[in-house]
Amino acid sequence: MVFGETPFKTMQTNFKSVSSQEEDQNIWHFCISSRFFSSNKYFSLGLANQIAQIFKDHFQIMYAYDGKKTNHPHIHFAVNAYSYYPTVPALTKARFTSYLEKVKLLLRNEYPNTEVQILFKEDSQNV
Repeated sequence: MVFGETPFKTMQTNFKSVSSQEEDQNIWHFCISSRFFSSNKYFSLGLANQIAQIFKDHFQIMYAYDGKKTNHPHIHFAVNAYSYYPTVPALTKARFTSYLEKVKLLLRNEYPNTEVQILFKEDSQNV
């Protein structure tokens, strides 16, 4: 460890060098929204847990339901771009997009008659 450097910073540096990351993204943030969320908070949290399962084997993920002070209830997700394992590449934009494709597939298969919107950065996609 370099003097004055925290163990986390050292680990992050090591992960960056192992992964040859193209982008300097530490956390990926996205939201899932549906009109159905307002009537069923437990549906929303169950869905959030299913989506977390897609990331959990390699990346830390957090989620939170946001529906009290808004007309558009939604779930926020934050995904650590660095894996638990140093040999797993970091989540570049291309890799993160491939994970979002798995999220879309889950939504289409599990909830075919429910319109759910994925909000990522400045664009949004209906699935």
